[in-house]
Amino acid sequence: SDKIGQVRIATGTLITASGDISLTFKQVDGVNDVTLESVKVSSSAGTGIGVLAEVINKNSNRTGVKAYASVITTSDVAVQSGSLSNLTLNGIHLGNIADIKKNDSDGRLVVAINAVTSETGVEAYTDQKGRLNLRSIDGRGIEIKTDSVSNGPSALT
Repeated sequence: SDKIGQVRIATGTLITASGDISLTFKQVDGVNDVTLESVKVSSSAGTGIGVLAEVINKNSNRTGVKAYASVITTSDVAVQSGSLSNLTLNGIHLGNIADIKKNDSDGRLVVAINAVTSETGVEAYTDQKGRLNLRSIDGRGIEIKTDSVSNGPSALT
């Protein structure tokens, strides 16, 4: 907008698929459209909502729009005791994680995930309810896979 002091905040949630995103801001000056470069959204480095925010901000002088990206996922339930087989996070194989305690009380799961943060772009922590939280440190998507979960429901879904 061209009015002093006018602010609008919008949020998007539940982005669950990878792909290319193209944005066009219509009639930004009352007449002209501004089309931004296409951005790939995935769990690979150099892609994701964080890169989309960078592209939006790079063009904010033309559109008047600024963006901030926060990519976080939280498990539906508290971490259950048990084991994970062939855990993979953003394409990086973490392997088997055995003897996970309820609520990850000894931090075994969080430590395993955080040991590869520099490769996955994801850091982990548990909240007060014992749920696993994964946060993208660079705005890329989060993709987590495991072959099997034993001794209780998966806290990774």
